[in-house]
Amino acid sequence: GMPPIGSVFDYFADLREDETDPDAGGLWREWVTIVPKFDYDPGLPFSQILVPTVDTRRFSFVMAACITVMKPVFLTGVTGTGKTVVVQNLCSSLAPMPYEDPNGMGLLPVFVNFS
Repeated sequence: GMPPIGSVFDYFADLREDETDPDAGGLWREWVTIVPKFDYDPGLPFSQILVPTVDTRRFSFVMAACITVMKPVFLTGVTGTGKTVVVQNLCSSLAPMPYEDPNGMGLLPVFVNFS
């Protein structure tokens, strides 16, 4: 069942099956367990740097799930919260073909920005 601590937004249902433990699929896990380590790249422009957090991981996870089933995604928020960088980062990560990267979808991102 749902963990007794925190809110429903602190967890996700991990549906992956573990080869060592076939009963592991369908467990509630905290988002913090899948936040990747941040590696600073001094060659990137400041506007393209994305420091992974629980929120950026959660938004990327939900957006990727929607894209997988061909559903539209709409992000809204005040200026400077990182919406564009999160979307660009996700789309770039989905660009490789599945045979090149198991997480890729062969997505061809085309970015149009309105200010």
